[in-house]
Amino acid sequence: LNTMLENMREGILLIDSRERVLRMNNAAQVLLDVREFEQERLIQEIVRLAPLLRFIKRALNSSESCNEVILVEKKSSSKEVDD
Repeated sequence: LNTMLENMREGILLIDSRERVLRMNNAAQVLLDVREFEQERLIQEIVRLAPLLRFIKRALNSSESCNEVILVEKKSSSKEVDD
């Protein structure tokens, strides 16, 4: 499973109900500009992208599936993030 996650082009985050990041693959680290990932840190300490943080909070508080497109802009390019 770890090998599959690390080789995916899509960014994958695994976040628990306390908003702690349990897993982040390499694609997510690159996309979100995370230089060092420490397991079980709060997502707010790792990621500063407000639309993503709002989506995570909404998803954790919902009993239904959530889906949203979030535009992540880089210095010279932009990428769409779709869950």
